[in-house]
Amino acid sequence: MRARLLTILVDFFSVAALAVGLAVAPTLIYAVLLWWLDRYEKEPLPLLLMAFLWGAVPAILLALVLEFGTGLSLEQLVVTDRTLQITEASLVAPIVEEAVKAIILVVLFLAYKREFDNVLDGVIYGAMVGLGFALVENVLYFIFTAYEDIPAGSAPDLTSMFNLWIFRAGLFGLNHSMFTAFTGAALGFARSVKYGWQRGLLAGLGLGTAMIFHAVHNTLATGVSFLSADESNSGLVLGACLGIVVSDWGGLLLILVVAIVSSIREAQVIRDTLSEEVALGRFTPDEYATLVSGRRRWNARWKVLFSSGFVRWRQVGRFFDLATELAFRKHRMDDGDPIQRTLSARDVARLRGEIDRLRARMVLAK
Repeated sequence: MRARLLTILVDFFSVAALAVGLAVAPTLIYAVLLWWLDRYEKEPLPLLLMAFLWGAVPAILLALVLEFGTGLSLEQLVVTDRTLQITEASLVAPIVEEAVKAIILVVLFLAYKREFDNVLDGVIYGAMVGLGFALVENVLYFIFTAYEDIPAGSAPDLTSMFNLWIFRAGLFGLNHSMFTAFTGAALGFARSVKYGWQRGLLAGLGLGTAMIFHAVHNTLATGVSFLSADESNSGLVLGACLGIVVSDWGGLLLILVVAIVSSIREAQVIRDTLSEEVALGRFTPDEYATLVSGRRRWNARWKVLFSSGFVRWRQVGRFFDLATELAFRKHRMDDGDPIQRTLSARDVARLRGEIDRLRARMVLAK
C-alpha cells in the first residue's frame, strides 16, 4: 500500500514538473520576443517582473475566488448545467479575469508615469501580465488533463497533456497576452489625452475590447466541446474552430500592428527631438544615426560586447537608454499640462548632465 501511494506521489510530482516545464519554455520565448519588440525605450526589468508576477499569482487567485463566488450565485439562477458552463465561460471568466489583470496596469499607469507613457509601453506591460496569467493557468490545465479521464490509480495520460500543450502554449499561447495588451494599449494612448474623462473612456474601451476577444474565444471553445460529442455536428465544430483561429489570430495581428505603429512613432520622436542635440554638440552625426535605428543600436552593442567587454557594453547600453529617455522627455515638454511640462524640463536638464558625464567616462576609458 505504501509502495503504491509512493508511486502515485512520484507520478504526480513528475507530471507537475513536466507541466511546469511545458508552460515555462514557450513563456520564455514569448518574453524574449516582447523584449525585442520594445527596441528603443526598454522598460525596467523590475516593473516587467512586477507585471508578470501579478498575472501569475494575485490575478490567478483573485480570479479563482471571484469566479467561484459568482458560480455559486449563478447556480441559483441558471436552470441547466450546460447553460451554467456557457455562462461562466463566455461571460463570467472574461469579465473577471480581464478586470483583475488590469489592476496592475492601472497601478503602473498611475505610479510610474515616466515609464508608462505611450501605447507600446502599455502593450508590453499588458502582454507581460497575460504571460504570467497564462503560465500558471496552463500548468493547472496540463496537470488536470493528465488525470482527467483515467481510472483511479492508473498512470497519468501524458499524450493528452502534450496534445493540450500544442494548443494552449503553442497555437494559442499568446491569447492572454493579446487580451490584456488591449487594456494596456488603451492606457498608453490615454497618457496623450488632456482630460480625465477621456482617459477613463479610453481605458474602459481597452478593457472592453479585451473582454470581448476573451469572450469570443471562450464561447467558441465551449461550443466546440459541446458540439463535438455528436458526430453529426462536425460541420459546426469545424466552423467554430475556424472562428477561434480567426478571432484569436486576428486580435493578435491587430495588437501587433498597434505595437509596430507605436514603435515607428517612437523612432520619429527620437529623430525629431535629438536632432537639436546634434546641433548642440551632444551627439555626433554617427551617434545620431545609430540612435534613430533599432537595428544599428543592436549591432553596435554586440560589436562592443565582443570587442571591448561587458563593462563597455553596459556603458553603451546606458548611453542609448539615456538618449532615448531624453528624447521622450523633450517630447513631453510640448504635451500635457503645465506641471508635467515643468517636470519634463527638469528631467531634460538632468538627462543632459548624465549623458555628458557618461560620455566623459567613456572617453577616459578608451
